[in-house]
Amino acid sequence: MFFELWTPLKNIFNNFLQNNENYLLFRTYNLVDDFTYGGQRSGEAKEIDR
Repeated sequence: MFFELWTPLKNIFNNFLQNNENYLLFRTYNLVDDFTYGGQRSGEAKEIDR
């Protein structure tokens, strides 16, 4: 029962991750950046993202 539900859910989740991977990584990088460097380097990441 669990595995019958798990496979389509896993596929949907993997598709979501693939579609949003760059965005999530970019957001995470900026969050970590803000906490660790006070946002000094986040401008570089934003320039690269454009």
